[in-house]
Formats: sequence, structure tokens, C-alpha cells
Amino acid sequence: MNLKLGISLLIFFSSWFGYSQVSNPRHPAEWEEISSVIMEFRYFKKPSVSWDEALDPFIKTAKACIEEGINFYIIKPSNNSKYPHQVNLDSIFKSRNISSPFVHIISKDTILDTYPWVRDHGMNFVYKNDVEQAYLYNFTEDSTGDFIAKQLNYPNTIITPKVNKNEY
Repeated sequence: MNLKLGISLLIFFSSWFGYSQVSNPRHPAEWEEISSVIMEFRYFKKPSVSWDEALDPFIKTAKACIEEGINFYIIKPSNNSKYPHQVNLDSIFKSRNISSPFVHIISKDTILDTYPWVRDHGMNFVYKNDVEQAYLYNFTEDSTGDFIAKQLNYPNTIITPKVNKNEY
């Protein structure tokens, strides 16, 4: 009796794996191949953190993108007067022997009103007919997605909330 029950349960639970799979192979997901990485640069250095430690995420990401052949876009403010220390990312990368056509430093001031995580609050790719042209859908507060769509020449639109309770 235990063997029959065990086999029945194995078959029953095995059948659920098919229901958890994404049916649309072009649905954007965290495990999909990427074509670029976008980071926003802000003055974030705390007195207890060295410059090397503060810049480490940008340096490591640039090196990984170059190695993989992926475009890396750093959006930094063009007006450094907001910062107590002048930051020149071009010279920082050059001093660390990082020079590549895959690294793009874009100066733009209006980006700074967005959330820091582009992945969580930024643009969303939607594919026409599941596999065709990609469109960028942005939240109303996200100026990063709108800027990147224009920079990379993607059609885009804003995701508007429903009338009730501002739910998306």
C-alpha cells in the first residue's frame, strides 16, 4: 500500500512542474540573456568608505560587461556642483585600464529624481505578439526608462494606474 501511495504522490507532484513554467519564451525574466546593464551614478560615499570600495560595483560591472561583450550604460549627473567632491568617471576608468566601446558614460541631470534600482522601478520590456519588436513600458515616476528608450531608439509608453486605488 505504501508503494502505491508513494508512486501516486510522485506522479501527482511531478505533474505540477508543467504548470509553473512560463508559456511565453520571450517573456522578460531575470534568467534571460541581457544586451546591456544600466546603472545610475550618484554621490554615495560615506566618510567611513574608501573611494575604491565606493566605486567597486561600477568597476566590477564594467569589467564583467567588457568580458561578456555587453553594453554598460552609466548615467551620471552632468552637474557635479551638487557633490562635495568632483567625480570624473572617465578618468577613474582610464586609471584602472578600463577602456572599451561597451562602456558608455551618459551625462544627464534629470535622471536623479528616479529610484536607484532600475530593475525594480524602471522600464519593462513587452514584446509585440510575444516574439516580435520590444517596447519599453515605464512607470510614471521613472525618467530613466524614458531616457534610455530615447537613447537606444525603442518605442515606449507609460504604464498608467487603474482608476481605483492607483493599483497597476
